[in-house]
Amino acid sequence: MAAPWSQAGARVRFEQFRSGLDALLAGVTGPAVVVVVDVLSFSTAAVVAAEAGVLVAPAPSAAPSAPSAGALVAGPRGSGRPSLSPGSMRGLPAGTRVVLPSPNGGALASAAAAAGATVLAAGVRNASAVAQELQRRLDQDPALTGDRARRR
Repeated sequence: MAAPWSQAGARVRFEQFRSGLDALLAGVTGPAVVVVVDVLSFSTAAVVAAEAGVLVAPAPSAAPSAPSAGALVAGPRGSGRPSLSPGSMRGLPAGTRVVLPSPNGGALASAAAAAGATVLAAGVRNASAVAQELQRRLDQDPALTGDRARRR
């Protein structure tokens, strides 16, 4: 009998921290969708940016090694540049590209994307929209699961 907290065989799994992300992605052999929830700053800033039509590229640290060409690199709060402060995203024109460094949400989102997963940023502002999108993807693609046995 599996431990009561085991997620083996589940199509939707929950983890935390980088070690949890790595464990989840280790068993994935096909398409994956990762939902990153960092409600303190990253997810809310990313959601507000998306609402304004701003394109966000997550980054793991304050000094991304290779920011996208033409993208603004978010800085510290109060610097006059975009930052992890959601309010700093509101005044940016639609289509602006922003590299959003964050040691938590940005690091997890960029690692999941680098592993080939589709990444959705979730927070209080968009929780129901993310749930609907995840359900739509699960209904559309039965291969979306981390369980190798289910894919065979």
